[in-house]
Amino acid sequence: MVDEGLAYEEEERRAALAVDNIGAEAREENACGARRLFAIGQLYDARAPEDDTEKLCWAIDGHTSLVAEVATALGVSRCRAAAQVKMAIALYTKLPRVLRTAKSGWLDYRMLAAIVSRTELIVDRDVLERVDDRLAQRAPKWARLSEPKIEARINAVIAAQDPEAVRIREQLRRDREVGGCANGDGTAEIWGRIDVAALAAMNAVLDAMAGSVCRADPRSKDARRSDAFFAVFAGKALSCRCGQSDCPAEPLTVSGTAPAAKLVVHLIADRAGTTALTGSLDRIDAEALAAAVEHATVREVDPGTVTLEQGRFPSARLAEFIRCRDLTCRFPGCDVPAWDTDIDHTVAWPAGPTHPSKLRC
Repeated sequence: MVDEGLAYEEEERRAALAVDNIGAEAREENACGARRLFAIGQLYDARAPEDDTEKLCWAIDGHTSLVAEVATALGVSRCRAAAQVKMAIALYTKLPRVLRTAKSGWLDYRMLAAIVSRTELIVDRDVLERVDDRLAQRAPKWARLSEPKIEARINAVIAAQDPEAVRIREQLRRDREVGGCANGDGTAEIWGRIDVAALAAMNAVLDAMAGSVCRADPRSKDARRSDAFFAVFAGKALSCRCGQSDCPAEPLTVSGTAPAAKLVVHLIADRAGTTALTGSLDRIDAEALAAAVEHATVREVDPGTVTLEQGRFPSARLAEFIRCRDLTCRFPGCDVPAWDTDIDHTVAWPAGPTHPSKLRC
């Protein structure tokens, strides 16, 4: 028994050391990548300054020459080198604080690429400096998020500092459209830009219709949603293709403009917060919220009513609050909507209490 205990402790020690090494090596990898980008920025500063008129007479411009040097140093193609040069120049000249933070190892290449992409249209130096400062402070905390969530947080930082970003969102909303084209193989592609409330309603309808067939239907859920999309506009039910004469499916039809599923907007606030909501709409997309509320049921979720519960499973009220709070699965990088997830204790019950602070989607 003693030998087994010692062997177990040694195994755990080695495992813990391996985990520590994984984290340390990942941060070192990030830091090395950032230092490489910084070095490329230094080379740009030396080789291709904007005010160097002599190089205007070169057969190739200074930037192309820079890319060639970087490609040679890295042993990669000019195309791959050009991508790194573009990122390095943006970080070195526009986002020095973000680059400095990256050199500490807490920002990976994926994060840097998202930041550079989302900030490249900012031209006001004062705005850019403020955005750089805030991203350098906040971005290290976003490493576990999925790419859509990272982009949303970057956009929020930009919108808070750049009034022009608000006008861009309004322009995008005015430019709503839906279109499509035939592929020539019997299928077609559809694209568009619609209100977020319309998207939520559309997904609810398609999911409901896709789930109205019986288990023997041979189509995937995605295929059933695609067929339901046509059925909605044809005013027909989604037919089950099981081929059984006694199919138990109950066809679901969406007639006219009447929605087949109810849209519910959950508002997490107490009475005072609800009353004061109109004074804080600068933090909320007011038009999108109004569009969602217009044909929706608004449910007020008061945090003051959720407390410690005695059982293992949360009550309906507590579960609703947890899902409204988390919005999506809390596992790093997962964007599954909270309403499609289970709620678990962060510390196994009964050692972990059934309390909002110890529950996650």
